[in-house]
Amino acid sequence: MCTHSGQRRWNPFGKKLFQYHRKQRGWLATPLPPN
Repeated sequence: MCTHSGQRRWNPFGKKLFQYHRKQRGWLATPLPPN
């Protein structure tokens, strides 16, 4: 699901999921770039 960066751009649900995964892994120091 998080293999294609293009999908994260137009898929708000995928973006939310990606942010959730980032939070779970503790990647708070690496914020997502503004799309």
